[in-house]
Amino acid sequence: MQRRFVLALLVAMLGLVMAPVSPAWAHFGLAESTPADGAKVPGPLTEIRLVFTKPGTLVGEGFELFDGDGRAVPVTAETPDGGITWVVSPEGGVASGTVGLAWTAAAPDGHPRSGTVTVTVTPAAVASPSPTPAGGASAPASPAAGSGDALADALTGATSTDEGPVRWAGIVGRWLSFAATLVAVGGLVFGATTVMGSHHDVAVVARWVQRCVPLLLVGVVMELVAHVMRFGDGTTGSVLAMSSLVDALDSSAGAAIVTRFAGGLVLLGAASLTAVAVRGRHTALAAVAPAPVAMAAGRVPGGVPSSTGSYGRDASTRRGSVGGGAPVMRGRLSRPVMTALAGVLLLSSFLLDGHTVTAGPRLLVIVSDVAHTAAAAVWVGGVVMLAALLASRARRGAVSGVVETAARFSVPAAAAVALAGVAGVGLASTIVDSPGQLLSTQWGRVLLVKLALVAAVAAVGLYNNNRLVPALEEGSVAGPNPTRRLRRAVTVEAGLMVAVVLVTAILVVSAT
Repeated sequence: MQRRFVLALLVAMLGLVMAPVSPAWAHFGLAESTPADGAKVPGPLTEIRLVFTKPGTLVGEGFELFDGDGRAVPVTAETPDGGITWVVSPEGGVASGTVGLAWTAAAPDGHPRSGTVTVTVTPAAVASPSPTPAGGASAPASPAAGSGDALADALTGATSTDEGPVRWAGIVGRWLSFAATLVAVGGLVFGATTVMGSHHDVAVVARWVQRCVPLLLVGVVMELVAHVMRFGDGTTGSVLAMSSLVDALDSSAGAAIVTRFAGGLVLLGAASLTAVAVRGRHTALAAVAPAPVAMAAGRVPGGVPSSTGSYGRDASTRRGSVGGGAPVMRGRLSRPVMTALAGVLLLSSFLLDGHTVTAGPRLLVIVSDVAHTAAAAVWVGGVVMLAALLASRARRGAVSGVVETAARFSVPAAAAVALAGVAGVGLASTIVDSPGQLLSTQWGRVLLVKLALVAAVAAVGLYNNNRLVPALEEGSVAGPNPTRRLRRAVTVEAGLMVAVVLVTAILVVSAT
């Protein structure tokens, strides 16, 4: 069954490269302008109308108009339809000359986009000398022709998207919140469905989940600060500007941040596990002798006879109970309703930001995004918790049930790998317009790096599930401490998971 899951993942990855992608859902950008870019129009120029593919929110200065010498021309801007159409009006109009309009707007996913429109205004035909306007009113401005270089430099400076520290603060915040969400949610699932051992085992998982919640909240705050700075002037002072805060929270990415923070607060009060006894199952999991000594006697720690003479499944956990042993404990969610609410808020928050906000068809995006994130939580959280549990048991010298725990996790892990792979392909197919964008765009190249890391994680997991765990169960692994190999392999897998999450955080802010 595990081989089928891995084969499905490989087929899904191949489909990402080979399958054609529909461009029906356009990315955010300028659809048209009136006058068009590069057009020559008779003066006076009183407005430039921009139509975007999707609603946009102004970032920073929003619109800046420059004359031929690179000097700023005051403008006003308004939108009649919620951000799709913007009407930019030069104060007093432009009588003649070349002008350039720079625009910077945030897409619905929160990513800033920018562009320029250049228009040449020709003087209006004059039949007779015009008298001086009554009351001293000024005629429409006539920007100097200029050399063109000054205008080009002004437009380049106005549309620069180098966010520097703001961008990296957003990436770090996104990584913290995303990683903590996956580990916390996946850890709770692992604790409630997979852990079966001692009170201490359940407590280890619960502690790791609780440690993730503060990191999640810190990451969300960093995301919010970076997001607000994008809507301001890019300085730390803009965080305190009420207008920047309102604009940032009014965006889809702002709604995602608020939803994520709410989920973190709910999880703060709900992230707990209770250890309950498994009926009819008893074993002595606490080591009363160092592991090598116990193994030398052909017994697992605690004096329970081992059916294999190794670190494999002991007879007590297979048959039900051993007289005098401690009960086998499993984890149970202490507040299941609140925990479920926190999970829904956290996982659904990722629907509201990132490139998938502007992707479609929406039903495919929603189903794929939720499935991808949920499967990633089960996979990432489970691997991290398994590594923590193995390390904790090794420090205590309690190795009974180690392999059984790994074997139990292998089934949901394999299913999560397959689901995450298929759902990821579905998401990618809605974002890229053609397979060639995997190499030609920053987003595509980062995605390929992520796929390489995921393939490495899958390879390690396949080795653990198909080779190492069965060998440990059969007692065919030589050495005084055979489970050390399993612990090291799971630790490597968890480390690669951390790298995958980091690359995912970079992927979210990469340009398509």
